[in-house]
Amino acid sequence: MRSVAQTMTLQSAGRRLPEKTQHLRDLNQHNGWLLEGQIERNQQALEVLKPHQEPTLYGADGQTSVSHRGGKKISI
Repeated sequence: MRSVAQTMTLQSAGRRLPEKTQHLRDLNQHNGWLLEGQIERNQQALEVLKPHQEPTLYGADGQTSVSHRGGKKISI
């Protein structure tokens, strides 16, 4: 059996629940807007960098596709 204090605590928490839920919903929406802005800025940065990228830096074997002078391939 619950005490009067426990019942009052539960009732108080129940009354605050919609307010807390709305606050969390608002924070989540704000975070979504921040993420959308960051994704857009990242996309713009990638569009600037794409024309200047190397065709392929590393091959399927993990080695650079262009051999460097004096470089040696080591197999393990």
